[in-house]
Amino acid sequence: MSRIRELTREIAEALRVTGTIPLIRRYIVLGMFDGLLVSLSAVFASYLRGVDVNTLRTYALSGILAVVVASLWNTLQAEILERAAEIRRIERSMFRPLRGTLIEHAHKISAIFCIVAHSLAPLSGLAVVYIYSSLVEVTQPDIAFYTTIAITAAVLAALGLLYLGELTLRDILKMSALMTSASISLILLLYAVFGSSGIH
Repeated sequence: MSRIRELTREIAEALRVTGTIPLIRRYIVLGMFDGLLVSLSAVFASYLRGVDVNTLRTYALSGILAVVVASLWNTLQAEILERAAEIRRIERSMFRPLRGTLIEHAHKISAIFCIVAHSLAPLSGLAVVYIYSSLVEVTQPDIAFYTTIAITAAVLAALGLLYLGELTLRDILKMSALMTSASISLILLLYAVFGSSGIH
């Protein structure tokens, strides 16, 4: 237990020193945003074309896993480059190398947490598929579909609050509106692409 507490303190200190907690929060929000929109598009296509729930789950899972891999790769590259640049900047200001120091170690820990957060966050999109597939089994597809859209829009609005965190109420409400409008824009775009012929 003492080792776990020591490790927890070490991680918390690394995140505090590097100022990474707000960045992790934004990574989580952006990852969830991607996952939710991918799942929402899968639900829309399923509803539009009358695809069965099992097929929907398969397509949605494959799409979200693709987002997970893309998020992992993009964040890995970004964090490696950004952390290396930050270390070089600190080295120039301190006139000494930081290899093997606590500062370098703290940045490595922070980078790992950023990568994990952004990579796993898109999996939250599976909740959208679960909600729709559960509702469609007990009610009409129309009700299941529009209820899922409403819930997803509400979650996206909440993500806007989390993304900005400590900024003004006006900025937070603006970001929430932008996040919510993303789901509406996606539905309109998909409707325009696929047409209305398949809607129940």
